[in-house]
Amino acid sequence: MNWDELVDRLYGLRRFGIEPGLQRINAVLQRQGRPQQAYRVINVAGTNGKGTVASLIGAALQAQGLRVGLYTSPHLMSIRERFRVDGRPLGRGQVGPVLEQLLDAYGPEAVGQQPALTFFEFTTVAAVQLFAQAAVDVAVFEVGLGGRFDAVNAIEPDVSVITTIGRDHTEYLGETIEEIAAEKAGILREGTPAVLGPQEHIGAREELTRRAVECAAPVWCVEAADRAEAADQLGARHRATARSAAEALLGDGFDPEAFTRGVEAWRWPGRFEEFRRDDMDRTVVLDAAHNPAGLAALREWIAARNKTIAGVVWGALGDKERGEIEAFFEEVGAPVWGALLESGRARSEDELRGRVPDELWQSAAPTGAVFQRAQDSVDGDLLVFGSVYLVGEIYEALGRSTDSLVTYCAPAAH
Repeated sequence: MNWDELVDRLYGLRRFGIEPGLQRINAVLQRQGRPQQAYRVINVAGTNGKGTVASLIGAALQAQGLRVGLYTSPHLMSIRERFRVDGRPLGRGQVGPVLEQLLDAYGPEAVGQQPALTFFEFTTVAAVQLFAQAAVDVAVFEVGLGGRFDAVNAIEPDVSVITTIGRDHTEYLGETIEEIAAEKAGILREGTPAVLGPQEHIGAREELTRRAVECAAPVWCVEAADRAEAADQLGARHRATARSAAEALLGDGFDPEAFTRGVEAWRWPGRFEEFRRDDMDRTVVLDAAHNPAGLAALREWIAARNKTIAGVVWGALGDKERGEIEAFFEEVGAPVWGALLESGRARSEDELRGRVPDELWQSAAPTGAVFQRAQDSVDGDLLVFGSVYLVGEIYEALGRSTDSLVTYCAPAAH
């Protein structure tokens, strides 16, 4: 089976939707011999910043001299991004055989009367297997939806991390902040260190702390960094959370200088990513802000840096971005172009235009064409934001490869 056929077969699992619960994945991990027991584990849950924190932890531990697996979602260009070792996506030659073996053993055709694994359950099992084969020392797993019944919660952690809690996926997790926090707290374990990131809602912090105390977990409460520059408050909070997680895992073996080197080598593709457009110091800001929390973080990032945005390219899925977008466009006050994404769930031109103030709307086109159109029209910094699909299509337009999407870029030796 070639790579494209294999990926199509894997994506076919999405028809099974989201089915919270651990019975299916626990049974599969048991049959596989529980390969996750071959390495230490850090699980990272939360609503906001969990991918950033997970990748920061990975970079920090790699700088400490450990071989690190990193499992995150969603991906931007290729399924391979979900399976990184030492900051680099694993190759097709490593990922392909594992996916094929697992699909043959546990795919819809093999399960008989048992429920088939969902897409996320399947990729989680694949990550567990791939990290064992890569002989990692520690693996960092980003929890998907929720916590208590998320597939990653079938993996016993050595450290549990919960980032900022917000309102998201309320149809699964509950309507109140306290209910959502309780679901996220489902990743905590008795006696296992619990790192609780800065919380914007006191109800979330109280619920998380209460749950940690109930299971006698040593608690590391991360507060906002007092000495961080105004332009880096958000990043400082994420770094403080990652540092506490690394310290909780390594104890006396934690090296502060190595942590600093890890942060300097860290990258997180598609989030507040800035690159030069030309020799005139004009830049493109690329960000996968596709929900209210992501939009708020993007707004904070732009304001803290006193950036003046001269133009915007925006693309979104119909079931993702919601709320506050009109106010954001009004605040930025720059012309807006709409990107027509290739996904079947992408917003149409009319749907995009309906969310943009009339005086700001320019036109819409497929991503590559509209990105070029905006660059040709704008004399200044260009903001490109929205769906992760948009980020991936921008990368394709720029000629970037999956292998370039690293989360650790060690400085060149002198």
